[in-house]
Amino acid sequence: MDLEKQLKEIEALGNDHVGTSPDTPLRADAFEMSDIEKIASIKKDVANILNTLGMDLTDDSLKGTPNRVAKMFVQELFGGLHPDRKPKASTF
Repeated sequence: MDLEKQLKEIEALGNDHVGTSPDTPLRADAFEMSDIEKIASIKKDVANILNTLGMDLTDDSLKGTPNRVAKMFVQELFGGLHPDRKPKASTF
């Protein structure tokens, strides 16, 4: 499937996503990689994104960005996915 067709299909979904389960849709192998391995993999992807955008990763202001973003994804944004670190439900 070409990229343009994929983007059109994604656009067609819009905000009409249906939640069919209260469980997070995780693959069976979601926790086979350690956090360190996940960070290393994501770090490469972030560096690729920044390089694609033309960013100079040798500049002092961007030097550690791929690692910082990868750690943020694994340890902060999606850290609660791991069963050992799943947050307790609470009401506000």
